Amino acid sequence: MALGTVIVVILIGDAAAYTHAEKHPYPSRWDSRVARLVSFVEDTRHLRFKHPVAVEFLTNAEYAKLNQTDEGELSADEKKDLRTFEGQAHALGLISKETDLLKQLNTIGSDATLAYYDDVDEKMVIKGTQLTVGMQVTVVHELTHALQDQNFDIGRQFDSDGAASFFDALVEGDATRVENAYVDSLSDADQNKYFAEDNASRDNADHALADVPPALLSLFGAPYDLGEPLATLVVDERGTAGLNVLFRTPADSDEGLIDAFAALDKEHAKKVKPPALKAREHKTDSGDFGAVPWYVVLSSFIDPHTALTAVDGWGGDAYIGYRKDNKPCIRIAFEGDTVNDNAEMATALAQWKSAFTENTVQVAATPGRVELDACEPNVVPKPRADSENALELPATRFQLIDLFASNDIPRKLSECLTSHILTTIPLDKLNSDSQAEQAAVFSAVQQIRSGCSSGRLS
Repeated sequence: MALGTVIVVILIGDAAAYTHAEKHPYPSRWDSRVARLVSFVEDTRHLRFKHPVAVEFLTNAEYAKLNQTDEGELSADEKKDLRTFEGQAHALGLISKETDLLKQLNTIGSDATLAYYDDVDEKMVIKGTQLTVGMQVTVVHELTHALQDQNFDIGRQFDSDGAASFFDALVEGDATRVENAYVDSLSDADQNKYFAEDNASRDNADHALADVPPALLSLFGAPYDLGEPLATLVVDERGTAGLNVLFRTPADSDEGLIDAFAALDKEHAKKVKPPALKAREHKTDSGDFGAVPWYVVLSSFIDPHTALTAVDGWGGDAYIGYRKDNKPCIRIAFEGDTVNDNAEMATALAQWKSAFTENTVQVAATPGRVELDACEPNVVPKPRADSENALELPATRFQLIDLFASNDIPRKLSECLTSHILTTIPLDKLNSDSQAEQAAVFSAVQQIRSGCSSGRLS
């Protein structure tokens, strides 16, 4: 089971255990508190509901209890998956030995979410009992999931973890896009109420999540942070009809969550031969690893620009989890699109490896393939400062590509502009509200555009 997938299994259960074969008694009409929002979601998403769905408004305590999983409630397979994930996360430096993984996943489930749509019971569960402006925004998000489910079956299964991750991000990104449209539709007074409520909610979540390892937050947040700009780009480029096509026939890997053009072009992942086991090694699991987990692993310890450059060359991968001398380990094979892509990944991994003082990590590279071999160390190194914000870089790149596409800038020029803007201008200045810094950014972008247009930059 790939990194990240176990989070979904522990938080919401194994979807493979369920089907939509059992019909549910749907309400005859929408809850009067959400009926007005139903029309907004339908009109914005250009789809129609086939039937109403039940809505449960819970107190914070009720919601937290519902989203807590006691280890005694886990099946033997789920406990095994949890322990395997934990050991591999230690081996890759994603969580410390002191981390209580189940406790932190429970924290994420109850404190990092405000609601969820249950595609098994086909109902919405909302954290809160008052329909404030902020709650309306949350309801719009979950109504979008219900609408997606009735039109595309968001609980369906995929052949690979990467494909499932891409679809999950498409689902969350689309709902966040509709949610943002609802915020934009509010009056100035209601927007002020919403932002005050949202800021308070974020402050509470930041406090509750303060002890959660940054890598776990990134893996959990990726479908939202990367899915929204992806869905927005697709709609801006191809309309909601194009988004619907992607829902019906999604990509076969999560590469499109890192590379916008891979998503638009629906590039196919390479079929990569899994790494082999060696003497005294016993297999625990295997599968595809994924472009997003590669980025999270690398950016936890090295500069995110270097990590993103390495992952941009992702063509496909495969991993095998194993135990040796009673130590959990993982061996991952990376195959880039080109020989140069493999060299860039090998260079990035050499930098990443330097964070591990024990001899638990090995990197082997050939022109056609790079293999990372990592076993659980006695002491897990600490991630770099600010690693919790690593997803900001690829998310900003999506936004820039969307901006350029919306202004009919050709793809080659867009790629040049985006690359040099992100490597030249710090993200805090790029996103600054300061007029002075905005003027400086504008001047820098003009120089970059001149260089890209003339061929001085590529």
